[in-house]
Amino acid sequence: MIENQINADIAIIGGGASGICSAISAKMTDKNLKIVVLEKLKRVGTKILSTGNGRCNLGNKNISEKFFHGSIKNLMEIISSIDTEDFFNSVGLLCRTDSEGRIYPYSNRASSVLDALRISLKNLDISEICGFDLKSIKKSKNKFILESGDMKVCAKKVIVASGGYSSPSLGTDGAVTEIIKNLGHKVTDVYPSLTSFNYKNSNEYKILAGIRVRGCVTAESGRKILESETGEIQFTSDSLSGICIFNLSHLVSKHRNIRIKIDVMPEKSFQEILDFLFYLKKIRRECNLEDYLTGIFAKNLGIYIIKKSIMKPLSVKVLELSSNEIKSIAGLIKSLYIEIVPSEKWNTSQVTSGGIHGESVSNDLESLILKGMYFSGEILDVDAICGGYNLMWAWSSGLWAGKKCAESFK
Repeated sequence: MIENQINADIAIIGGGASGICSAISAKMTDKNLKIVVLEKLKRVGTKILSTGNGRCNLGNKNISEKFFHGSIKNLMEIISSIDTEDFFNSVGLLCRTDSEGRIYPYSNRASSVLDALRISLKNLDISEICGFDLKSIKKSKNKFILESGDMKVCAKKVIVASGGYSSPSLGTDGAVTEIIKNLGHKVTDVYPSLTSFNYKNSNEYKILAGIRVRGCVTAESGRKILESETGEIQFTSDSLSGICIFNLSHLVSKHRNIRIKIDVMPEKSFQEILDFLFYLKKIRRECNLEDYLTGIFAKNLGIYIIKKSIMKPLSVKVLELSSNEIKSIAGLIKSLYIEIVPSEKWNTSQVTSGGIHGESVSNDLESLILKGMYFSGEILDVDAICGGYNLMWAWSSGLWAGKKCAESFK
């Protein structure tokens, strides 16, 4: 039996980055609207506190369509509609930009971001209802009925900003996406993104656990080169990690059979590496093979490359290497192939690849299935690379949806 009923002009489902921004935007567009933010957890903005390793990478000065993926038709129009730094300055948060264009709060603390946003909610008289675990959405005549246990919210319009599937411990477990899907919206297949790749055969790579190396990573499917990224690669006992790996993880949504090629010396050509290896043969001719690549790579990486490229015991002297074997070693340094399988761990992924398809929403981010329902943030089929771009989508889509929703009352 439902005991408590709340009436509102706009109910926002989800009190994360995008939901809070949509509430602020809607209220700033029309101060007469009664707006309520419905949050599943005990407080709003919990996920904001975990972003950027607790520093909250708010956005990036360098914007390009190639950094984003998804089916929302006017994605770049929405992204470009706000200046991230200007918006946060307007709510009292001072920002700074690093040498790579990444925008952070001046305090370097994600808590400062949440504090500024919550002060804005309070100053704008926007209500927060926490512990609201949405179970159903129904539309009756000109209002939406949202139910959670013994509480019911009736609203003329709704903005769904409930997030995706990533980080379920922070309240984003995809449950609302399933409700939206059952209401008739098209939802793409969803996969963890900004996450590691698991090895297909983890035993082969245990020797590399803990090694970090700067290299060029290329994702391939069959004979097709998909994308390349350069940066620090981290080998763990069961997976490949690092920002350059994270930026390629979205590819599993379209290509299930992927292998990774790593060039662990991208600054050097094959010939330059080959010349240096022949030089090493001269000065280390009496050394065992296990020490042949010492000084170039971490020892275990050097040992792995030797064992993988030639069929000789590590106790053999360097002087016994043939020219073809040295060429094989150089070849592996430039093209180390690793068979991987996509990660299915939502708890370790930063964002969701996939979501509500662009065919189900208008340019205003209003549902084409249920008039008066708007969407923002990660629940939509949009994701991006590392560098603050996913939060840029959260802020900008929230501000966009909030404004468009409020304007629809006029």
